[in-house]
Amino acid sequence: MADENESNLLIPKEHDDSSPKSFSKSFKVFAFCTLVLVTWDIGAFLTNTPRLRLYESNVCREYYSVHDPSYLDDHGNVLEKYCKIDAVQHDVAILFGWQALFDYIPGMNINSFQLA
Repeated sequence: MADENESNLLIPKEHDDSSPKSFSKSFKVFAFCTLVLVTWDIGAFLTNTPRLRLYESNVCREYYSVHDPSYLDDHGNVLEKYCKIDAVQHDVAILFGWQALFDYIPGMNINSFQLA
């Protein structure tokens, strides 16, 4: 009799995963993760335009300080309309390309460790 009770204790009890309580909990976890990801993406998206303007302003200031300092105002800034020339936009594009490369390197390294 004792052997029968001990063997029953070792048998795992079956769980009903289709119960409404289990579905509700998994849906809450899914909804929370989705909300976090959407919030993160919106925040990352909203920083792109100001970052672009800062990079463009810095590159433009450097360009005109070397080539034509008359475009610089008293504070060393250049009007945005003068920053749309090809030489400045080329340097900004290269800067964003390097930034994208370095942004993706950690993700590529993490992915390669998972495959090994």
